[in-house]
Amino acid sequence: MKTSCQVNGVSGKPCRHKADVKLADAAGDSVWACLEHADEILVTVRGAFIASQADEGIASYLARRRR
Repeated sequence: MKTSCQVNGVSGKPCRHKADVKLADAAGDSVWACLEHADEILVTVRGAFIASQADEGIASYLARRRR
């Protein structure tokens, strides 16, 4: 993945770091962020979580448990 961090700095300037992780919230919003911004978001935004990049999500997990 060659995506840049999608979070602007405090001054409004685009972050120049590589995006390392996808974050999301229950409202359905998501953003690719560098580790520094991801850390800040996870600590300050209530309900933010790390979104999976894989096809296997919660539904797959629950299906395996029903076997």
